[in-house]
Amino acid sequence: MRSDFSAADTGASDELLTFAEAARLLPRRRAGRPVHPSTVSRWRSPGIRRRDGSSITLRCVGLPSGWMTTLEWIREFVEQITAEKSGQPAPAPALRTTAGRRRAIERANRELDAIGI
Repeated sequence: MRSDFSAADTGASDELLTFAEAARLLPRRRAGRPVHPSTVSRWRSPGIRRRDGSSITLRCVGLPSGWMTTLEWIREFVEQITAEKSGQPAPAPALRTTAGRRRAIERANRELDAIGI
């Protein structure tokens, strides 16, 4: 089920997805089998080990209904893994400007007001 919750206050421009939805959107893997939602969960924690021992983790937000991610965060995760495997430095994440942060806060506040929180 897709969420009506906006990811604006989380720094993402995409719609939030459950791990099951995210898994269905990913390309099929071994023997044509789909990616399992528990695989997406493992990408959140413990993540993928780098050569230096640190981890690359999938960015997620925790809601009462469970963990959610976005396509943007999945793309960032894949870019970091690709950079690690190719020996290149990972691309720096886009920084949000003060004006962008203010707009995101205002949007989130309007959504919270609309649902009575």
